Amino acid sequence: MSRELLERQILGCLLKDNTLIEETNITPSMLEVEVHQVLFDSMIKIFKSGKVVDQVTLLSSSYQQLNKIGGIDFINKLKTDGDPTNFESYEQTFLDELRKSKANKLLESFLSSQDKDINHLMLNLEKIVDQGTDQEQNVKDVLVELYEEPHLEQSSQNMIPTGIKSLDRLILGFEKKTSTIIGARPSIGKTAFILKLSKSAAKLGFVPCIFSLEMNKKSLLRRMISTEANINGLLAKQSNKLTDHQKKAWSNAIGEIDTYNLEIFDNSMKTTQDMRSDIRKVMKKHPGKQLIVFIDYLTKIQTKDRFNNEHMRVTEISDQLKAIAKDYDLPVVTLAQLSRNVEQRQDKRPGLSDLRESGSIEQDGDLIMFLYRDDYYDAETEKQNILEVIVAKARDGAVGTVDLYYNKSTGIIADLEERYESGRVAAGSN
Repeated sequence: MSRELLERQILGCLLKDNTLIEETNITPSMLEVEVHQVLFDSMIKIFKSGKVVDQVTLLSSSYQQLNKIGGIDFINKLKTDGDPTNFESYEQTFLDELRKSKANKLLESFLSSQDKDINHLMLNLEKIVDQGTDQEQNVKDVLVELYEEPHLEQSSQNMIPTGIKSLDRLILGFEKKTSTIIGARPSIGKTAFILKLSKSAAKLGFVPCIFSLEMNKKSLLRRMISTEANINGLLAKQSNKLTDHQKKAWSNAIGEIDTYNLEIFDNSMKTTQDMRSDIRKVMKKHPGKQLIVFIDYLTKIQTKDRFNNEHMRVTEISDQLKAIAKDYDLPVVTLAQLSRNVEQRQDKRPGLSDLRESGSIEQDGDLIMFLYRDDYYDAETEKQNILEVIVAKARDGAVGTVDLYYNKSTGIIADLEERYESGRVAAGSN
């Protein structure tokens, strides 16, 4: 890709997704083409003024400059250049090429110079390598953060609680910069569990960002309302049949959920690049708020590239999920389907080997949990309405199993000591 085309791709991305303007490490002076420099500079000024950067605002803010250099028509063509989901790739390629070009010019200058100061050369080469890259925190800065950590409020620390006391005692919560995988067979309660975690995070002031690749937004919210209102899920699909008491509970539940900083994306064709773009928008929408990302579910995530087999595809997705967690300083919690091998065993409790394409998922996951219900397989079991959360891997914590109360009708999940209060079903909801 030529330098000029790459610059057009970058500017096209900035025009389509304005949040990238403050995210990018590229500055106008780095661009080679004059019209590109003018446009990028105008984009930054418009963005900082709080306006939307589009073709109209660009043209009005830089008409005279663009007219002098024949760049008016260029704005209209810009919308067709660049795919924001590939912006990180464009940016990295651009910065790599820029460093290479500068390094070559510096070496040429050094070789033609009479005074060959090697120390000066190495110092300048180091500056070029660092250009456009984030600076790593030094050890002293990290130690200062760790010193202050015990004195911070919970919301300012590194963990986001699950909101389930017995589970938090085991895993403490979801740590920022980590990837969590929650695996289960179909109909065990994965979606109910992730909604419980989302609701708990929202109540604590965090911003749950849900990527629902299988269920649409309305269905997901209906399930959340059903749980909050303690109404049978089947009845919730026929809300016109609710009693007056249930209608009031329904309205109250909607009012409660409306107070949450909840973000749901239900496009089934999302790639990890799409998710990055959405996460940036949510961070811009909720400045200063801590996000936690939930994805339902892993193998539904799309990829732009073609892979020779599913293992390679899942490996790429798993690696990208971990990168999202690290790059945006947040926990990423992803649901995963389990292989059918579980059904062929006498003890159907899942383990790490049951994860589809388990090698890459197991390696990248900082925390891996499985959900299991004995009453799903055995109607006569003594463990009725019990959801087992099996912590199979915890990079910095303990493993073990936590039993939770689970009401399949309403989707309510709670600690066992809270089951009598949480398990009650509104009159007529069954």
